[in-house]
Amino acid sequence: MKTNRNKSVSLNQSYFRIALTIVVGLLMTGMAMAQDSWVTVNPMPVTRFDLAAVAGPNGHMYVIGGNYSGQSSPYLPLNHTEVYDPITDFWKAVAPMPTSRGGPAAAVGPNGLIYVFGGHDRNLVPLDTVEAYDPVGNTWVSKASMPTARMFSAAATGSDGRIYVMGGAIGPGAGMNTVEAYDPITDSWQTVTPMPTPRYVLAAVAHPDGLIYAIGGADTGNPALNTVEAFDPQTGVWAPMPSLTTGRYSPAAAVGQNGRIYVFGGHNIDPLDTVEAYDTVAQIWNFVASMPTARYDLGAATAADGSVFVIGGYGVSGPVQVVERYTP
Repeated sequence: MKTNRNKSVSLNQSYFRIALTIVVGLLMTGMAMAQDSWVTVNPMPVTRFDLAAVAGPNGHMYVIGGNYSGQSSPYLPLNHTEVYDPITDFWKAVAPMPTSRGGPAAAVGPNGLIYVFGGHDRNLVPLDTVEAYDPVGNTWVSKASMPTARMFSAAATGSDGRIYVMGGAIGPGAGMNTVEAYDPITDSWQTVTPMPTPRYVLAAVAHPDGLIYAIGGADTGNPALNTVEAFDPQTGVWAPMPSLTTGRYSPAAAVGQNGRIYVFGGHNIDPLDTVEAYDTVAQIWNFVASMPTARYDLGAATAADGSVFVIGGYGVSGPVQVVERYTP
């Protein structure tokens, strides 16, 4: 009996080890499948494109302004501000922006305020207006206006604590290379070295390597640029970087927790669903999993866990309120 009991125990242990191996394998497979993948989450309450999207210091996603296309006009600027909690998958409206605007740029300052720059009014007149949102107090305040009114520009916070607003347009179809730096401490502006390539409807990100990357966009005669240039706030110098594989205007971009720069969608003949990732060390671009929804004029922001939320935009059939979460 003792021998049989030992055999039974041994068999049970073997079965347990096999079962544990299977469970661990399934878990690891599930984790692998979760990487480089997309999940559709709760949509925005308000459908819009040409919006600004940033990740706030509290880990929430803020979506500000943008356009809603109606029967009376293709551009109906909004002042809506909505915040998304990625933990609860819940949206709520917060204090509206004082100025309705489409095509603004936005960035989070080192003081935790969210700054919104320029854009256009209902008549496509570019704005120089700057307003800052306090996520803690749920309040807006006006700041020093930009030296150059512009729409469809991009903004990123540099390693020196200043916010750089680059490119944009003063009218349809003509890109700018103007770059202006905003100091949140002194509430003042300084014109700095212009981008080598004039453009509007571009994307920009600040990378942990200290550089600000300006990506894609459009200009007269160049409807879908693949140009990428990097600015060093410490030296004030721009440098060319490896080009995107696909030229695209009105994409969104964000930095993943892995340090790669991800560029989402945009337009090139048709709305794009493709996503490219840039390895700043190897200096190469690679395609990753495509978005479920092809679109341009969208926003993107990185959550605390390193996943990226891609928000709104203009799809094949018009403006969308879809929000999709990408896990690198």
